[in-house]
Amino acid sequence: MKKIIAIAIAAIMTVALLTVAVGAQSQAMNGTGWDPNNIVSVKKADPNNVVKDGVINSNEYEKFEVDLSEESSPLHVTFITGDDMILGLDMMKTMEYYFSWDEVHGINIAIRNKPAEIQQLLDIKEGDKPEDDFCQNVAWGISANTDNEASPSLYFALGKRTDDGRYLEGHWNQLGAQGYYNPTELQDYIINYDYGTGYCTIEWSIPLNNFLTAGGGAGSTIEFTLWANAGTNTVPDFSTAYGIVLGDFGFMVNQKAMHNNVTYLLTSDELPNGGGEVIPPDDGGNNNGGGQNTDGGNNNGGGQNNGGQNTDGGQNTDGGQNTDGGNNNGGGQSNGTAPRTGDPMIIMAAVAAASAAGAFIVRKKRH
Repeated sequence: MKKIIAIAIAAIMTVALLTVAVGAQSQAMNGTGWDPNNIVSVKKADPNNVVKDGVINSNEYEKFEVDLSEESSPLHVTFITGDDMILGLDMMKTMEYYFSWDEVHGINIAIRNKPAEIQQLLDIKEGDKPEDDFCQNVAWGISANTDNEASPSLYFALGKRTDDGRYLEGHWNQLGAQGYYNPTELQDYIINYDYGTGYCTIEWSIPLNNFLTAGGGAGSTIEFTLWANAGTNTVPDFSTAYGIVLGDFGFMVNQKAMHNNVTYLLTSDELPNGGGEVIPPDDGGNNNGGGQNTDGGNNNGGGQNNGGQNTDGGQNTDGGQNTDGGNNNGGGQSNGTAPRTGDPMIIMAAVAAASAAGAFIVRKKRH
């Protein structure tokens, strides 16, 4: 059924876009995007247990359970083509999210997911705004609100090359409440590829003063969106890419579908401080989303690139969320009004057809 729908979508797009470049599209499967009343409670970890080693341990994080069904998930599936949409739906079923916080590292995030193919062969742009085009291959990112009117947004993307292990950092100079967020690879974050199982893992800690000028602690709330992307193009031309977005302000999500970030409440509840066993994954009992690196024998990956952030895709630098296309890198995205019932593949086909008819030529916001 999925292949038939994908073929139908491709045919519709071909007819509709004979003279227009294919645009990025997305759809939250529940038809509405993130419910602002769905607040995520984040437990406190012992900072000594928070280690960037690519292993997700039970004393580091607590898993956040989110609906991954095609019928009702609040996650956005982003895609360029009909085939990408199918790959995005498949990746959605593999998504795992883990969170904690502590006074030393800030908010601790781990994401584990399985793309159709582990590939990162793109690069960052030179200059002050290295941007986020490399998110058309395997990559992750965050888009957040801050409490600083002078620097109201944090937008940052991360990737790691699969050929030489170099880390990629992307931004558009929306660098958080302090205005200078600059993480260090292997200290603040690590990316691990497990070619044996096909899973990818990122561990990422961000100091709280990048969201709240005074830092924050138990009882504080912070707001952000996370995305995980993949694709197989070797030129960042938006010919193919797909992703899953937790929250509404992610890469390739059109501004019309951008309503809410996810709100995270930092609690005083503490994670267990003993054992440190690996959190059991959902793929049959082996946790290969972290510990062992299969891309050349070490978890390190090479030098660090001072990458970029997208203002046409995260939040605007003038105080709120971006309203000129969001991180829709190419337009043509559903506004989230699809029916909440019925075959999700039929819904997605209708969304794709409608979006394709009005797709934009891919372009970036300039300041």
